[in-house]
Amino acid sequence: AENTTEAESEADHVLRLIKGYNLAYPVYYDLEDKTVESAGKSMISQMAQTYCDKVSAAGYRVGIYASRSWWTSYLNTS
Repeated sequence: AENTTEAESEADHVLRLIKGYNLAYPVYYDLEDKTVESAGKSMISQMAQTYCDKVSAAGYRVGIYASRSWWTSYLNTS
């Protein structure tokens, strides 16, 4: 995704794929990509929040897949 609209679309797509499954693990969102980094920390954080809120609202546990370095460099952890 490059914006919150695309992040929501990605969440919708994942929810279609996992519908009906009782997952043992959380659904993780992987944003570690050079094309995403150019969106900037604020937008990346908004995209992550959008995705996580949508998946969580559907009843699934959700998380962000990232290294510690990427997390602190590209996400607003608040």
